[in-house]
This record gives sequence, structure tokens and C-alpha cells, in this order.
Amino acid sequence: ILAADAVLGAPVIRDLAAWAGVRSVGRAVAAATVAARPTLLIPGGQAELVHTWRLGARSELVLVRGRRKGFVRLAVGAGSPLVPVLVLGEAGRHHTEIVHAPALKAASVGALGFPVPFFPVGRWGGPLPRRGPLRFVIGRPVWPAEVADGSPDDVVDATHAAYFAELGPLVG
Repeated sequence: ILAADAVLGAPVIRDLAAWAGVRSVGRAVAAATVAARPTLLIPGGQAELVHTWRLGARSELVLVRGRRKGFVRLAVGAGSPLVPVLVLGEAGRHHTEIVHAPALKAASVGALGFPVPFFPVGRWGGPLPRRGPLRFVIGRPVWPAEVADGSPDDVVDATHAAYFAELGPLVG
């Protein structure tokens, strides 16, 4: 599991993460990890989390943002396939809008890498997620694209487009 450095800097979380073998999502560590073994990458992150809050925990909308290409670049560099996966029902597991400040959260994500204020409240008012069904939807693997006489960026762009073309039908 790879996690943001902001997560790995918190004292108790850092210790639990180290015990579980969580590593930094920095470019060099991520590339070495992906090249060495199958790796779960969750593209997106805090910016998408802020948008999910705006949709609301009971929303039936699925937010998929397609701007990020770093995870595709890692897969192309390692010659590994990307397997699109959607997890539906996750947004209702925690309530994070105790303090409603979407502009502040969006600004702090850009400046710090995580939202402030952030209070995940789940089961029994603590950080454990609420119970409820999760639905996993898994697509077909997308192998790095073959682009005749193309630059590495062309291969990344073509693979990125193929990934989102495969992810699209999973949403519907």
C-alpha cells in the first residue's frame, strides 16, 4: 500500500502504517514498488475527497476525474496492466462535514496536501467506518498502449485514454 507523505507524518498513523508495511507514494518509491510486485494504486486523493463531500454521502453520483496521469506513467514504465476498479458506497462510511468549509478544505488540499478541517466521524462517533454495503466493480485489464513512432508521453496519453474508456461503462 502506498500513502501520501501527509498521512505518514501523523504520529500514531505513521506507526500503524509502518507496522502494516505502508510506503511513501513518492515517485521513486512508487516506481520501484510497481516494478517489483503487484501494487494497489488509488488514483486521485484528497482533491477528489473534497468533491465527494460536496456531493454528499447519500449521493448516487459517481465522481471520476481523469486529469491525473502519474499512475498510468508508473504502469507504462513497469510494463504492467491497469485494472479499473470502482468502489461504490464508500462515501457514506464517514461523515466529514462537522465543519462545513469547502473553500477552506479545497485551498488546504492545494497548499498542504490534505483538507483542513478534517474530522472523519464514523461508527460510534469515532474514526471507524460505518457499516454498510460496498459494491466493487472490476473492469478488464488495460495494457500499456503501443504507439508507432510515438514519444513516451504519447504512450501514456493513449494508455490513459484506454483506461478511462474501460472505466466509463463501469460507472453506468
